[in-house]
Amino acid sequence: MTLTQRSPDVHPPLSRPLRALHPRLPLGGKGPAAGDTAFLGISDGEVICDVAASAFDDLFYANIFTYGDVTEVEVIAYPTSGGTRTFELDERGAGTWYGEAWGDDLSMDCDDIGRVQFEVVASGPDGSVSVIYQ
Repeated sequence: MTLTQRSPDVHPPLSRPLRALHPRLPLGGKGPAAGDTAFLGISDGEVICDVAASAFDDLFYANIFTYGDVTEVEVIAYPTSGGTRTFELDERGAGTWYGEAWGDDLSMDCDDIGRVQFEVVASGPDGSVSVIYQ
């Protein structure tokens, strides 16, 4: 294992936990009670922006933790400049999802992370979805 030490003048990554829920949307999928076969949900997660990832660009990455029959997870960013930016996550283990995107590709940088609305969508094989906002 190689450890990389950052110089003290480099800012640590900025992160936003994704625990606050949109008041109208439940944490968890529609589930069997709604007639769907998949039961799924998002248990925790965060979107992080690393200003030290490159000398030329900021790196946004997401760690999302799910439960149930999840087949796809994506992060949708709503920057203050308008529009939406989306990046998909890959499953790294049972219920652990990770994805990253460069700030230039998202038309954002780390200074924007406090003003950006993030939406995380987990999907099941039968169309069940779980959504959280921050």
